[in-house]
Amino acid sequence: MRLAWLDRRRLEQQAQAAQQARQRAEQSEENLEHLFDASPMPLVLVRVADSRVLRYNAAAKVLFDPHDLSHGDVFTTDFYENPAQRLQLLERLQAEGTVRQAEVRLKTVGGQGVDALLSMRPLRFAGEDCIVTGMVEISAQKHLEQQLRALAHTDPLTGLQNRRGFFAMVEHALRTRPAGQPGPCIMLIDLDHFKQINDRYGHPVGDEILVEFAQVVLSLLREGDVFARMGGEEFCILLAHTRASQALEVAERVREFVAAHPFQTSAGVVRLSLSLGIAGCDAPVQSIDRVLSMADQAMYRAKQGGRNRTELYCD
Repeated sequence: MRLAWLDRRRLEQQAQAAQQARQRAEQSEENLEHLFDASPMPLVLVRVADSRVLRYNAAAKVLFDPHDLSHGDVFTTDFYENPAQRLQLLERLQAEGTVRQAEVRLKTVGGQGVDALLSMRPLRFAGEDCIVTGMVEISAQKHLEQQLRALAHTDPLTGLQNRRGFFAMVEHALRTRPAGQPGPCIMLIDLDHFKQINDRYGHPVGDEILVEFAQVVLSLLREGDVFARMGGEEFCILLAHTRASQALEVAERVREFVAAHPFQTSAGVVRLSLSLGIAGCDAPVQSIDRVLSMADQAMYRAKQGGRNRTELYCD
């Protein structure tokens, strides 16, 4: 009798403990749902086993579009533009136990891109291993950053690359030149007697000419060529994977077209001619300054030779 009573008592205690554990789990789940509902931050609860979205709050629904999270089975794999980013985050979570403020590029089911900072923590929910993810959208900040970067590399008058932007392009071209491919060529352009045009017609007309000149030359270049205003009436073109002989053909096409083109301004038609200098980079060079110096020497020879001409750099 004593043993039977002890066994019954033990079973009652076990049942009571199990009941308390269930109540605690239910309370935890209820607390989590309250947290989800109250949080202004987009929150998503994901099951580890199959990446299925189990819970989401109103803020997440707004972020991803009302239909994205309510149309049926939804998986986190649907929301990463780059699937490799998701795998990297899961590896970090496993190694470190948490992920904080990881910058990722997400997408809605409709394909709209969303820049966000993600924080992730593992937890147990309804007896299953899950991950709760909080998100802060930073699309507006990223867009502003891109605009500021573009402004820092753009000439405000012509919309072309400025000197800083052009230097970055040339350095990249020199650094990433494929083996066996011709190096880039640099073409330096000066508008002949442009100071006289400004003196005669005024700087506003000079600006009109510069803007039209930029558009004219852009229409003559190949896809992938980079056109920049270096300052004043001096411009530069980067011709990637181009031999000097090919660059000469491009330069002559530009020079001849501009010489024949009537530039329409508020003061009437104005004619231009160009002096161009070309430097090829088939051999390794030390710096972008060296390349530009070579092109500048060639352009100086074009000016000394009577202007309205193209010269190739040679030692």
